[in-house]
Amino acid sequence: MIEFDYLIIILFTLSIFQSLIGIGILVIGTPLLLLINYNILEIMHILLPVSICTSIINIIINKLIIKNFNNLFEKQMLINFFLICMPFTFFGLLLTSKLEKIINFDFLVSFIIFISLIIKSNVKANFVLTNKVKSISLSIIGIVHGLTNSGGTLMSLLILKKNKNNKKNSLGEIHFFYFLLSAFQYLILNFVSDKNYWNLENLYIAILLTLISTITSVKISKKINNLTFSKVIEIIAFTTSIFLIAKNII
Repeated sequence: MIEFDYLIIILFTLSIFQSLIGIGILVIGTPLLLLINYNILEIMHILLPVSICTSIINIIINKLIIKNFNNLFEKQMLINFFLICMPFTFFGLLLTSKLEKIINFDFLVSFIIFISLIIKSNVKANFVLTNKVKSISLSIIGIVHGLTNSGGTLMSLLILKKNKNNKKNSLGEIHFFYFLLSAFQYLILNFVSDKNYWNLENLYIAILLTLISTITSVKISKKINNLTFSKVIEIIAFTTSIFLIAKNII
């Protein structure tokens, strides 16, 4: 375990990453906190509120600052998200709460991250994203996210593919669906787990840090290509996963 001051520094950094490319807090924060011996439900309680705040503030600030910030979403995608992704998220989270003592989440989270990175590096340009494929993808994203907190990479890949890899037009949609995913997961989490981390004072601090990180990310994005941060996230997630596996073997 680490002290709150150090945790805030970690969350602030991850919030900048998420502000820049739509993901980061959960996909890096989950293996990182597992590495320092938090359990999976504690990690969800810590990270999900920060992820939710970051996504909301990004949607608002980017809409105000960036005139052409995309905020239009495909209606069918939204319907499928509620009808398919959310029920599978609930099922995954229910499994996590029941099997927390049985499942080795160090291995499971590492495995999901490795698979996500492999898929990301091997998605073919001529791959056809049919409605059936979208539905299957959303079900996988839901159960993976409910189980491991690590469905964000797959969600961003689906949205990017749907938007023909147009990162500029996808960022707003990634923030929006990531917000929905995290908010629903956190709502259910509070029913299946009675653990709590954030008191009112700490929550105010978390909101303030996400606000500052979002403004900081707007400044950074003007000087550094967001693709650079995407690669950094992949490297950190991969490295942390390697250490997680090593922790269980050595």
